[in-house]
Order: sequence, then structure tokens, then C-alpha cells
Amino acid sequence: MVSRTCNHLADVTIILKCENLQLSGSFKYRGALNKLLRLSPEQLDRGLVTYSTGNHALALLMATEQMSKVREQTIPIQIYVPSSASNDKISAIKSYCTSPTTVVLQENGLDWCAKEAMETCKSMRMTFVPPANDSDIILGQATAAAEFQDQLAADHLGELDAIVVPCGGGSLLSGCASWFRGVPTQVWGAEPQFDGPGLHASLKAGIILPKQKSMGMTIADGQRTTLSPKSWAILRDQTNLQDSFVVTEAQIRKSMSLYHGEFGGIIEPSSAVAMAACFEVAQRQVTIHNATTATKIGVILSGGNISAGTFHRLVNGHRRRVFHIGWVVFLKSRNINLAVFTNEADLAAGAVDLFSQEGIPCIGPPKKASLLETSKVFAKQFMSKNNVPTATYGHFSCYEESLLFIEDQLAQGRRKVVLKHPGIGARQGVFVIETLEEAKQTLVAEFGVQTCGSSRQPDFDILIEEFLEGREFTIMALTDGRNFTMFPPYLDFKTCKENNQGPMTGGMGCVCPTLKCTESMFQALAQGFMARTIAGLGKEGLDFRGFVAIDVILTHDGPIAIEYDLGLGDPETQALMPLIQPDLDLAKVLAQCHSDQISLSSLLFQKDRFAAVVVAVTKKYPLESETQPLHVNLTTPTQKAQRAYSGMEAVKFEGMEYRTDIDLTQTAALANACERRPYQCPTHPEISLVNVEGALELSRARSVKHVFVFPGNAGTHEVAASNGTAGISAFEGASSSEYHDLAKRAKDIGIGLVVVGPDDDVVNGIEESFRKVGVSCFAPSREAAELEGSKVFAKEFMNKFGIPTAHHGSFDNLEAASAYVRHVFTDKDHRIVIKADGLAAGKGVVLPETPEEALEDLRSIMSDGKFSTAGSSVVIEEYMDGYEISILTFSDGKTFFSLPPGQDHKRILEGNKGPNTGGMGVYSPVPMVTPDVLQKIDEVILKPTFDALAKEGRPFCGLLFTGVMVTKSGPKVIEYNVRFGDPETQSSMLLVHEDTDLASFMLSCTNGTLAQVKNSIRIKSGFACNVVIASGGYPGDYKTGKVATLSSPPEGVVIFHAGTRKEDCLLKTAGGRVFSVAAYGDTLEEARRKAYMGVDCVSFEDMVYRKDIALGGLAK
Repeated sequence: MVSRTCNHLADVTIILKCENLQLSGSFKYRGALNKLLRLSPEQLDRGLVTYSTGNHALALLMATEQMSKVREQTIPIQIYVPSSASNDKISAIKSYCTSPTTVVLQENGLDWCAKEAMETCKSMRMTFVPPANDSDIILGQATAAAEFQDQLAADHLGELDAIVVPCGGGSLLSGCASWFRGVPTQVWGAEPQFDGPGLHASLKAGIILPKQKSMGMTIADGQRTTLSPKSWAILRDQTNLQDSFVVTEAQIRKSMSLYHGEFGGIIEPSSAVAMAACFEVAQRQVTIHNATTATKIGVILSGGNISAGTFHRLVNGHRRRVFHIGWVVFLKSRNINLAVFTNEADLAAGAVDLFSQEGIPCIGPPKKASLLETSKVFAKQFMSKNNVPTATYGHFSCYEESLLFIEDQLAQGRRKVVLKHPGIGARQGVFVIETLEEAKQTLVAEFGVQTCGSSRQPDFDILIEEFLEGREFTIMALTDGRNFTMFPPYLDFKTCKENNQGPMTGGMGCVCPTLKCTESMFQALAQGFMARTIAGLGKEGLDFRGFVAIDVILTHDGPIAIEYDLGLGDPETQALMPLIQPDLDLAKVLAQCHSDQISLSSLLFQKDRFAAVVVAVTKKYPLESETQPLHVNLTTPTQKAQRAYSGMEAVKFEGMEYRTDIDLTQTAALANACERRPYQCPTHPEISLVNVEGALELSRARSVKHVFVFPGNAGTHEVAASNGTAGISAFEGASSSEYHDLAKRAKDIGIGLVVVGPDDDVVNGIEESFRKVGVSCFAPSREAAELEGSKVFAKEFMNKFGIPTAHHGSFDNLEAASAYVRHVFTDKDHRIVIKADGLAAGKGVVLPETPEEALEDLRSIMSDGKFSTAGSSVVIEEYMDGYEISILTFSDGKTFFSLPPGQDHKRILEGNKGPNTGGMGVYSPVPMVTPDVLQKIDEVILKPTFDALAKEGRPFCGLLFTGVMVTKSGPKVIEYNVRFGDPETQSSMLLVHEDTDLASFMLSCTNGTLAQVKNSIRIKSGFACNVVIASGGYPGDYKTGKVATLSSPPEGVVIFHAGTRKEDCLLKTAGGRVFSVAAYGDTLEEARRKAYMGVDCVSFEDMVYRKDIALGGLAK
């Protein structure tokens, strides 16, 4: 067959050899038949064993059927098929099965099938018929090339300049290469980019390379194999084999679409691999020949064993993309300023990605974010992670496991269970069943389940969830990715018959606003369901500009989210648009959305007005009708939606049908019942789990009932008791090293917010453990926490995004680091700072005075393991002159808010002498820091940092501690920490006004709503000072177990425990830093004086503290 379409695209003559038209559906029949013809009668009588992903098995079955007819005797066959094979091929194999044929599905892949087949052959003395790596098989496949050449001669088309053959296991390609040996026809292989046989790489290396771990799985299932040794031996020595082209999945789909578009037939993806590669070969041929030479390229299409449904599912995305490309050309020619996407298929096909790449402004989610609508599994997992209440569900790829889940749900007293196709968009592929038998029938009829063979079947995928009793409605917002504005809640009538009977449709009517959703409930859902959804998208790097709709079911226990829709639906759009205030410019609002300027009041709607839509359809819709529904709209100032039906009198057509129960007042009683059990928007935690330093301030929050501290210390109870706050107690029942146990325990007892303090826990990803169980965690993700976890990463990050910091070098080799030190010390006035790359409890920084000290420090850190593995790499940077400050900044990934700056005292001795510590004291705010300096820090450090983290897909949600050196040339970053600092937190918290609900403020950072509450935090106008009391010898060797005594501190002074424990009813030291004493005053001098008065209330042997905390601030 000559393809005119391919000829036009490639500008050469392309001739197709269509093995997909074989009775067996592929070229494999040739090799199978040739093999059987060469077996002895005794070998045939013993029976045959093989393994296959599909085509070879089908071919062997058909060849055996022919041989059995000739011999008038059946031939037993046993076939091993991997469960990863396509359902289409498994079904085709089973349809050919006769009584002496056994099909065994194996879950462990093709290699395991091969092993089982050969072991069966030996144990049962059967005859092995391999799919490849057999001389008879290869010679049989060569007949495809011979037949191709004969057909060309018969049609007077002459010799081919090149032929393209799919690679697979190599039998067809090696057979064709052998046939064309000695003629000028070039032979080219073709293979997929993912999970292919690797011929291109093997030819380059000169040996068969082992199969490499792939980044994905190709749709060309026949190519998910390895080269057979015998085929390789032939291919390696063929001088006419040029190479093997590697093609993408998109190219495969495009070729399938091209073939179907021209010839109306279908080819499987493995065939399309060769067709895709022929365009690459054509480019090579055009460069070889002169312009007057007619270049002829042959393509062997290896097979067509694929169902029409699977074929169309694979190619439809490409067809839509071709359609989108045409639209891009059109819109550019018309200078369109904004494209608004609402169609699910467009979003799933990546239309927004394509248009954005072409510079066309878009409203709508990119392909990855559209999974929220197009993948029910993704949506359910997203809801669970982001605390959006949803139905109990299970996701299964195993038929028997799914039945057990259904049986369990029905056994629990649930009358119905919902089955959903995971990969089909909103409101489609949904089936409600009431019995186990009905479930089995639905799984077979609608989900393609094979009732025999392996329980884990390829392509079987199902979402099963509890059936919720109640009435549905929808809330929708327009978002710029950070802020959002709400539409009125509406009710969509989805089934085709009254009283919600009959099959699901695209919508039979809509009323807006729905009285099911009261105003208070609506506000709670907006701040709960919608805010958490938009914040969750931001945290996962999926934020976008567009529409987000959430279908909600109103149960007697409150609203539950069902699923998401990311477009303007039909018919709800027709009901929403008439309610917009007449003077509102919707195009302007959409433009504001694209420029990230959306606010709660961007959309304004007419009050006390209602809209209704009734949809008229033809008879038998939606099962057989292909016509478009007709909508009749009515906007009315009353709640009598029935008046919309007066418009139906003007509509007449044959077979017209419509629902007669479109009603605004429907089930208002249920809304009132739910109002008596109001849904509590999850913005206020009842219980918080925090680190010690933040426990006191959080316990004062009006939304907090109790604070648990983990692991706690001897002061856990005393701090709360002495300050008259909510209860504070130790958290029992889990080990700090077992994050999942800690998270499960927190979930079980109803903790609403977790605030993490220790740096190693944050860096090791504790936030993910809480997020997975649906507990809000005020801490950045593991990815964002790398800012503190690796100083090398932090420096590279700052360099990449132009964030000012010290000049530096990074080294993981002692010799290279030492050479760098010798080089920089050639300048006698030059000083350096050496920092261990990893976490070192705040002590991983040394400031050598001389080259000798620096070299010794490097040996100690990198060779002697002074800081363990944290010192395997180091950062060596210039010593910056200036004054140092610490900035604590809250962030939800986009919005940020900083507390007043503090100044820490790192060294152990007065006058900033001695080694570095975790911090010996701090005061805040710092008088010398002017508003201009703070603004500069926001502009050149903080905003670029948060923006860059979001850009890299690691948005920062939590508290960022930024050490800043204010130099003559401006502020520069010293380091980042990704949690509350100690002792900075104790001082900063004293500056927060008692009326501020810190728990709610932190929770807003976890759900992306900081912009809405950042103005609610109040900061006092005074000062705070904190003095740390440590054990003698700290930060080096020190002794613990010293008895400590405390007397009551003066009013306004708080003594925080750090390294303490209770033993034999005595308070004893248990760490290097033992206490910190913090005080607030109207002036810095007052705060300092109070703090040292508090120090006098503490006593234990060998206690040390600095006596110059905050003196620098007083001097200014």
C-alpha cells in the first residue's frame, strides 16, 4: 500500500507492507508456521510450550490449528502470558483456546514466563517453540521481506532504497536484513524511547547491552522485550543494517492516527514504531540523493492486534493536539489576548501547556493539574492529603481484591457501593451497585474483567467508594493560583429521569443559587474545601489560573466532597452567567485572573435573584441520541423555578423530552437540618503538637484546647501551670524516629496541627508523614528543607537565582579544599568561614584566623569526622563584615510575613569569643535595622527565595529562619534554617500580642490562606531579650545530671526548659543548653534587666551564661 499522506509529509514515496492484515493479525504467523513445519511428528505429539505477550501466541494457535487439520490430530499447547500484556491480546488468545490448550497468566513479567515455559518443557518433555532466538522462526519471518520484494516487482515499483522494520526481539528485523543482504537497500530498525529492546545502544556499544531501567512504559507492548542472541548475531554482522531509530510515544500515536485517517484501518503501537521511524529515514535519504531521485522507503507494519476501543483511546489525544495546533495558528493571526479553556478533553490533552508555550495567555489548568478532574484516583489522594473530607474509598488493580472490598462494604450495612472508572473525567464512568453479584456483572461488562486466569489483570483499574446518602450541589471559584473569588452555589440535575432516576447525563437542568447550601455553610465550604484545594495545588506545584468546581454531597453528618471539575460546565454556566451584576466586565475579571490580581470581591452577583435551566433532549438520550441537547434558560427574582417551564412552550421537536422536577426549593429541609449541625471549617485545631519553644505561645491561642509536646522535658507541665494557659502535656505513644507511628497516633487522637521544631526531623521529611494521614503540619516539605539540610545546595540555589550571599567554594575532597584555602590566604587580610555541609546542631561553622588553623579545621571536619557525615562536604566562604540579624518568616508558599528581626549571640564567650554554639542569647527587635533595610531584605532575599522555591516545584510552607549579614553593600544571606530557631523563637514569641491566634496563623500557612489572615497578627511595640544558661564545658564536653534549682521569676519573665529531666523528684541537667530566660519590656534596657533577673533565679553546678547579651543593641 502506498500512503499518500506519508508521501506528502515526508516528501518521498513510502510503501507499506501490511502484516496487520494477516489472519493472525501479525507477521508472527510466518515464523510459527515455519517452525511447526520443521518439527517431527514425535515433537508435535508431545505438545508445545511457549511464552508470549500476545502476537506469537496467536500465531502459534492459528498455525497449530492448521497443522492439526492436516494431521487430523490435535496438538496440545501450553502458553505463558505476562499479566502486563494488553487485555485485547489476552482476550484474543483465549478466544482461540481449544480443549488441549492451556493459558497461564503470570504476574512476574515476560522473563518469568520464559523461565516457567522452559521448566515446563523439561519437566513434561514437551516441545519448546520460542517467540524469537530460533533459526526456523527467523527464516519464517524473512518471508515477509521476500513477499514484499515480489509484490514490488509485480507492481513495477522497482527496488527499495530503504526498509524500516520494528525491532522487538529481533527476529523480523534479522530475517529482513538477511534477505536484503547484498542488495543496495538499506535496512533500518525502529524502537520506542521507553522500555524498548535497546538495539540502537547495543549497535553503538558492539554488544547486547542489558535492559536499562526505563523512565516509563511504552504503549508498544510488543517492543517491551530484549534482543535475542541469534537475532543479534545476524544483525551485528549485517553491513546493510544502518542503525535503529528511537521514536517517542507521541510519534507512535501520530503514526497510528495517520494510518487510520488514510486507510480506515488500525495498527497496533508496535507497528506504528516503524511508521514513525520512516520519517526520520526519509530525512536521511533526501540528504543522500539528489533532488531528482525518487526515494522509495518500505515500512513493515508488524501487526494490528488491538481493539477499536483501545486504539481510539490511544490516538484521540494526538488528534485533539493536531486540532489545538490549528487553533494556535488561528489565534496568533487574530492577536487574541486570552484563551479560556473549560473542556475536559482539551485540558487532558495539554491544550493550556501548548498555548502557553506559544505565548498565548490562558485561563485553565495545565495537563498535570487537570489530573484533579481527569483522574479520580489522583483527586481522591489529593483530597486525603489536603484535609478535604471525602468518601471512604479503595483503589484496586486486582479483581479479587476489589470484590473483597465490595463485600466488606456491603457487610458493614451499606446498601450500595459506587464503582468508578479512575481515568474517566467528572460524572462519567460511575456505577452504583447493591449486591455482590451485581458488582461481578458490572466488573465484567464495564471494566473488562477476565473471569478466568490471574486475579491481577492488565489494564484492570477501579476506584470503589462508599455510597453517600444525601443531596448534591456544587461550589465553584475562579482562582489565580493563590487567591480566589466564589460563584453562587448551584444544583445540577445529572440523571435523565425525575427523582434522580435513569442513567447519568451531561446535565438535565440547573438552578442557582441552590437553597440546599445556606450562607454560613457556603462561607465555611469556601474557607474549608475551596481554600484547602487551592492551597494544596500550590504546595504540589500545580497552581493555575482558572475555574475550580467541587461537587459536594449534603449528608446528615455534613458536606462531603465528591469530585472536582476544572471548567465552566454545561448547563451550569447558563445558570450562573445571568446572575452576574450587569455592570461587571467579565472579560476584565478574567484578565485580572491572568495577571494574578483576583480578590474575594472580583466577581459580584445580583442579590435575591435566581436562575434556572431546563434541558430538552431527544428520546433515548443519552444512550442512543447523537443530537445536542437544547437549553431553555430563565432568570427570575423569585424562588419559583417552575416558571422556567413556561419557556418550554415555545420549543417543539419530535421526540422531545425533559425533566419536570427542576426546582430551587427542593430539599431545603435537609439544608436546614445540616444548619443545626453546622460544618466546622477545619481552620482551628482543637489540639496541637509542637516543639517546646513554641508550646507556651500556642497554648494561649483561643482556638487551641490543649498542647502536646514531644518528646517534652522536665518543664513541659511547669511552663503552662505558671502562665495560666491551656493545658500542656507530654505526647505519649510513639517513638520520634518512627514518623509514621507518630503521625498515626496524632491522627487517632484528633490532633489538628503539628508544629515541628528539630532540624533533623524537618530535613528528613517528617512533614510528608503527617500530610499522608491528613494532619496539617507546619513544616516545609523534605524538598524545600534542603535549604538547611545542605549548605552546598543552599549556596548553589542562591547563585542560581541571584540571591546575595558571600563568595564561596564547595568541596567534597580534602585536597581540593586545602588547595583553595592556601590560595585565598595569599591575601593576608583575607579571612574565611568553613561550614560543614550537613546538619551539625548549629555548631558546624568554624572561623579560622590563620591558614594553619584553616587547614587543621578542614582535616578535623573532612578527615577526622568532627561533625560525622555532615562534614563530608564543606563550603568555604569569605568572611563578611557587618552586623548579623535573624529573620523569622511565615510562608504558605506564596505569601510571607516576617516577625521583627533579632540578633543572636553565637559564640560561647563574651565579646564574641570562643567556639560557635547553637546560640547563647538573642534580643529583638534590633534598633539599628531601619525600615529601609527590612524592605531591602524583602525585595532581594525573601521574595526571590520563596518565588524560586515555588518555581522549582518545592514551595515553602512553614517558617524560614534567614541569617542575614547587613554589609556596606547591602544585606546578604549567611544561611537558611527551615524551622523555629532556638533561642530566637523565645524572644520573637514574646513580641506577638496575646490577642493573636498563632495557631490559626500557622494553620493558614499549611492551607495556603496566609494572604487572608496576615494582617490579623499583632506585634507589640516593645523589646524582648533571651539569655541561655548552659552546662560548663559546652559546646565541647560537658557533664549532665547536675541538680538544678529554680525560684519564682519576676513578672514578665519566662524560664524555658531545654536540656532538663526529672529524676528522683529532682530537676537535673540533661544537655548542653539547659535553660533560656526570656523577658519583655517597653525598652530594650528593661527587657535585658528583667532577663538577667530571671537568670538569678536559676542555679546548678558549673552553669555558664554570657553577660553581654543585648549590650550591642543598647550601644546603638
